[in-house]
Order: sequence, then C-alpha cells, then structure tokens
Amino acid sequence: MGEYKTPGVYIKEKNAFGNSVVEAETAIPAFIGYTEKAENGNDELKNIPWKISSMTEFVKYFGGAPDLKFDVDIADNQLNISGDSVYTLYYNMVLFFANGGSTCYVVSVGKYSKENPLIDADELIAGIKPLELVREITMVVIPEAVNIKEEKKEKYEHIQTGMLAHCGGTMQNRFALLDIYPKTKDTTTIEGQVDVFWGGVGSGYLSYGAAYFPWLNTSVLSERDLNGEMFSWSDNACAQIEKFTDPALVEIVKAFCWKSEELELKPNGPKEIEKFGHTFKFGEVEEGKIYADEDAGKDEENKKALGKIEKVEEIKDNTGAVTSKKIKIAWNPSFSYVTDKQAFHQALSSSSVLYKQAIKGVLAKLNLLPPSAAMAGIYTMVDRSRGVWKAPANVTLNYVNSVTEDIDDDA
Repeated sequence: MGEYKTPGVYIKEKNAFGNSVVEAETAIPAFIGYTEKAENGNDELKNIPWKISSMTEFVKYFGGAPDLKFDVDIADNQLNISGDSVYTLYYNMVLFFANGGSTCYVVSVGKYSKENPLIDADELIAGIKPLELVREITMVVIPEAVNIKEEKKEKYEHIQTGMLAHCGGTMQNRFALLDIYPKTKDTTTIEGQVDVFWGGVGSGYLSYGAAYFPWLNTSVLSERDLNGEMFSWSDNACAQIEKFTDPALVEIVKAFCWKSEELELKPNGPKEIEKFGHTFKFGEVEEGKIYADEDAGKDEENKKALGKIEKVEEIKDNTGAVTSKKIKIAWNPSFSYVTDKQAFHQALSSSSVLYKQAIKGVLAKLNLLPPSAAMAGIYTMVDRSRGVWKAPANVTLNYVNSVTEDIDDDA
C-alpha cells in the first residue's frame, strides 16, 4: 500500500496472459540416415524422429560408428590400402555438434549392413515422411545421400528434390541443406560438379533450400580410431614385401607373416601332424611343395601351394631302422600367421615410413565429408548466440583443416 499517497479509489490492471513472445529455438535440424541401432530401451526407433541434444544421446539411442575394414595389397609396386564406409551419419553428427549444434532430431532408416553395405535412396526418402509429425523442425539434412553409387546417381537427385518438396511444398516452413555430388573422376571440374547438381535438383521450391560447396577435409577421425583388427593383408602383399626399400616395413612383415618351423615324426607317435590344412605323415613325407589335403587329386595348376619341405632328416638306430624324421618347413608368407593384429599394426605405425604415409591416405579419405552437417551446426549456433537476423556466414569451422577446392573470382 506504500505507493498510494492519499485515500481514494484506484484501479490496477493485471495481465491475465503470459508474454506474447515465447522464447524458442529457431534452428532445429532433422538428420536422416543409417545408424548402428535405433532403440529406446525395448522400443524400436526406426523411421521415428527422435529428439537429442548431444553426441552422448546419439550414441545412447543410435549407437556408434560403423566397423571399418581395409584390404592391404601391393599394386604397381606401391603399398595400397583400400576400403571405406558408406555409412557416414555418425561422423557428420560429430561435425554438427563440434560446430555449435545442439537440439536436433534423428531419423534412423536402418542399421549398418556388413553383407551389403549400400545406401538405399528409397529408404532415405521414406525417412522424410515422418518429419511431418514434428512441427518444431526447421531444417532437413541427409548427408549420406552423396554416398549413393554413381550408377544410381539419379536416386541421389530424387532425394534432393524430395527434401525440397517436403520443405517448400508439404510443410512450407522448413529449409533443406543440400550437398553437391562428389567428384567421380580426378578430371572432373568444379563447373562439372555444379552442372550435375543443377541438372538434377529441378526447378521447384528452390527458395526452400541451399547447397553448400566445396567438401571439407576434416579431422573427425584420427589414428586413434584405427586398430589392427580393421586391416587384412593379402598373401601377395606378405610375399612381395621385400620389393620395398623401407627396412622397418620389410622386417616387421617378415617377422609376423613369414613362418618356418621344424617338425618331428616318429613311427611310434606322433606319426601324423596337421598344420594349416596339410597332414604330415611319417611314411609319406618328402621334400617338395606342400598342398592342402583338400587339393589331393587335383592337377598341379589347380593346387595352391602352402609352402615347401626344404629338408627331411632321417634319424636311425644302430640297426639302421628309422626312429624319427625331422622336417624343416618354409611356409608361404601369409597374414593368417598373425595372431596379434593390433601389435602388428602398432609396430608398423611406429616404425615404417611407408605404412605411416598409407595410413594418412586412409584417414584423408575417411575425413572427407560434405559440408551440410557442419553448416547445420553453424545455423544453430548463430541463431542461438547472435539471433535469427544474423546470417550463418564468416564463422570458423571446427574439426575442419581445409576445403577440397579453392574458389575465387576466377574459378
């Protein structure tokens, strides 16, 4: 009552409603792609938009990164490591949160497949429909669309047009973040990539989307993310390792993949010893090539040699009877002899210059990512820290070392 100075009748109005402007997030992207799992306890989350706000929550509901597998061989006198993964949503989510991303939705359209690891465009497109049920989504991102094989590139274009139709036609309140299809050849120019994009994106609802370019050389994965179980060496690589001048590479591979041993057979036992699919028998052993038992009866050209018996030494008693046979065996070099793949990988990584260079090439390929996920994070961060009136531009990208193309006025 202290504000009233004199007696009388006073009218004091009270607002019966809350503030007309309610604080709400303005940049909430929805990511569609493949995950290790899709579950909340016992509930299946496939094709269900699920809200998360951190990478920890992503791992909780959708699992971790895909299993990586690489084949090591020698081609054109060079150590060649081949292999990659088409399932890159996990890495794109890391890039999103590293660049300011927070609240978002994830739609898992399926789990990683080891037997047939392919991106199915129809499954990705089907993941767009459930987004209609969530009103607060403002952006749609499908970073794995660019991993569709070149022979099915028209499917990639269907995904892009489907995203635009959803944002501008169905919902009319959303924005699609698109990626340019990657180079299919080293001779492909920037103009060629852009022409491919324009040729497939169509002409409808273009104001409801943006395409970002070029791709990013990121640092999402490091050498710590690789281990020996991921690498499989061909027998050819093990056998021809002496072609290289890197002494550490040669010595380590020979130590792990080259094998020689001595066996002893006796008439009173052991009369037979089985090794790597071949049975050594006391009465039949002789110098020469060693073949698998399953190849017995085949022509010479259809047999695969496992190694060779270099020497058979007969031990006799005073009567001249053979009491034992000592066999010296040189097995063909093979990766199957490696029992500790992690130790093999670590030894090469710490000592071999050529192997280190090859691993850098593997990481460079894995870390090559499209920019849409990073830009979704920038949209979110700028809207949250500066406001919706600030354009998501002139912002430093985290986990990004460089871009794949230098673009200037002359490009």
